[in-house]
Amino acid sequence: MPTIIVEMHHSDYENIERAAMVLGYSNIDMMKLCSHLVASAVNRDERFVSTPMPRGEKTS
Repeated sequence: MPTIIVEMHHSDYENIERAAMVLGYSNIDMMKLCSHLVASAVNRDERFVSTPMPRGEKTS
């Protein structure tokens, strides 16, 4: 599986933590979702707005 490295500032991570809490995702699942969306947008994937993992199938 390829690895994506995303450089973030402290305030960016706080925003992701808050979004994860609001959406009911764990922090790591929210980071995976963010990475997926960035990679899909960069690759111009037509499905870039879809999530890679349904909300009910969260990992531990």
